[in-house]
Amino acid sequence: MTPTMIRLSGIGLFLAFSLAVHATEEEVLFTRTCEKPPKHAGTQINATKMTKFMHGERVYYDCLDGYSRTKSYYRNKEKSYVDCLNGTWTRLTLSCIQEEVLFTRTCEKPPKRAGTQINATKMTKFMHGERVYYDCLDGYSRTKSYYRNKGKSYVDCLNGTWTRLTLSCSPSSGACERPASNNANVYLDSSGTQFPSGATVRYTCAVGYAHVGGSRYRTCSPGKGTWSPLEIRCEPKSCGSAGEIENGEYVYTGVEFGGMVTAACNEGYQLVGRATRTCLSEGWDGRTATCQAVHCDPPETNAEMTSIWRASYTYRQVIQYRCPQGTLVGQAHLWCTENGTWSAPPPACRGNLGRN
Repeated sequence: MTPTMIRLSGIGLFLAFSLAVHATEEEVLFTRTCEKPPKHAGTQINATKMTKFMHGERVYYDCLDGYSRTKSYYRNKEKSYVDCLNGTWTRLTLSCIQEEVLFTRTCEKPPKRAGTQINATKMTKFMHGERVYYDCLDGYSRTKSYYRNKGKSYVDCLNGTWTRLTLSCSPSSGACERPASNNANVYLDSSGTQFPSGATVRYTCAVGYAHVGGSRYRTCSPGKGTWSPLEIRCEPKSCGSAGEIENGEYVYTGVEFGGMVTAACNEGYQLVGRATRTCLSEGWDGRTATCQAVHCDPPETNAEMTSIWRASYTYRQVIQYRCPQGTLVGQAHLWCTENGTWSAPPPACRGNLGRN
């Protein structure tokens, strides 16, 4: 039998080509298989010993004994299966947690992130599986990387730890850079490096300085990207008088924050306690100094005292010595100095002292 050739042209040729391509795609689709599904913590694959899976086949997971599905599984209607699609498994969203820690491992309040705010919640403790949503602050927008990387605007409490927040927010157009402060007497209360249009920041006087006038606030001018003028005025705090010293006085270098005073006792008196005090933000540090009268104890000698004997002598009091027999060696008159010492070593009797 002689084969018959059929010549196709036009629409007939196009249909034949389309059918051939379609058949080729289906052939590839059903030849791309998946390996054994991946393992996930706390889960098990429902009874299967297969090691190769065709496109479109589905495998179910369940929690291991002693594990339970998390709250987020039910709240977010997560899936407990994966599908083989063109040689790749879909993502498993089932999450399981050990039952003994399910209700004991809690999370603290979620962390703060620049440019974001936590959607209305006053809770301070969160159970495993609970989810907290974030949003951008007013004047901030979600970044391009958030959309490009399919970031998440929430964090989950998993076994006492929050998952990582991938939401990122940046100031909208007209934002201001962190304002510079050329005044060492004030500092900026607000954190952050960029602020959205219309944002307000607050300034505080530095330690040891008091607010004496001008607004504490500056505003990022809407649409301009510039700050309103800095008006706050701060002046050093004054500590005033450091007090009166009986039998002495304070010598001042200044009474404002950082200033110092030094105690000086009158002649014949000596200082007890610290000599200096510093003006701090709360006032003078330390206590008021004390000046006590200088005292000299009677010296020991074999010479005879001709002046009145005292148990203690004050500044400038004089004692006098003589030798009834022998020779007096040293000064006959001594006086108590401002340092609490005698003006000279005590004299002594030498030579013939009348001994047998």
